[in-house]
Amino acid sequence: MTKKNRTTKTKNLYSKFFAFAICILVLCLAGSVSFAAATKQKKQTYRPHMRVAVSNSFLYDVATFIAKPEIFSVRNIGNAAPGGSDIFVTMTSNQKRFASRNKSLTYFATTVGYDGEPCEYDYYDPSKIPYLTLNTMKAISNHDKANYQYYQKRLAIYQSILDSTMQVGKKLLQNITVLDLTGRTGYIVTSCAKRGVKPPKEAVPAWKNGDIEHLQATIKQANLRNMLIVTDYATDPIIVENVQKLATKHFHMTGYTGGSFSSYLAENFGALKKLLAKPIEMEKAYEPNKTKQKKTRKK
Repeated sequence: MTKKNRTTKTKNLYSKFFAFAICILVLCLAGSVSFAAATKQKKQTYRPHMRVAVSNSFLYDVATFIAKPEIFSVRNIGNAAPGGSDIFVTMTSNQKRFASRNKSLTYFATTVGYDGEPCEYDYYDPSKIPYLTLNTMKAISNHDKANYQYYQKRLAIYQSILDSTMQVGKKLLQNITVLDLTGRTGYIVTSCAKRGVKPPKEAVPAWKNGDIEHLQATIKQANLRNMLIVTDYATDPIIVENVQKLATKHFHMTGYTGGSFSSYLAENFGALKKLLAKPIEMEKAYEPNKTKQKKTRKK
């Protein structure tokens, strides 16, 4: 091979190499542009564009657990008007008027609670929780029907966590009778207990008005029957004070103030477990013997 042919061949190799390098560079640049565009598009997709308003902390916990965060943004508005919202989920019937003014809103409301209790506290009743969670899921999924199975799955997970937590309470209280003196949270405990007992409807108003003797007699009867007396944050302070003084087994339920509802239940059941592990205060278990012994005469 002559020197001229070698030079020509070398030039051809260099030309092919540079051409190949340029092609690779072009492909890399095109890939970078595509990736940047895809990333930008992905960020735009994950921007919430449906606004959900809820009326309390329980519904907020449910909605944030079920809803896809890239589609829905959730806020707790309490008793305020759901201005600027696409979906409104409420448990208070008086907020229906807000929905009637805005036809684009989806809403549901419970209007009747147990024993005349305000319906906005129905989440303290385990039998009503499935209704509340299901309707929240429906309100959300109606605006994103393509992902209905996803929301259904999230609902099932949420309910499963709650059911597992309630099983803890049922295991603790399966052999215990409960005297329910709570103002709102009683159904959580009585649904787990062997038996739940409430005082007559006329008794509680009488206790509040000063019939302390009857209240104390009720507490002592509960002690004799080895009952767990339960009060909560909504129980009248007079009742709580006397129960604390006289009851052998007394559990005070805290109120739900937000966050994970299953964690709230778990914390109360944890406190209940510690209480049940304590020995009974025997001095409270029985009434002191007030009968005077007759003095024997000396012979």
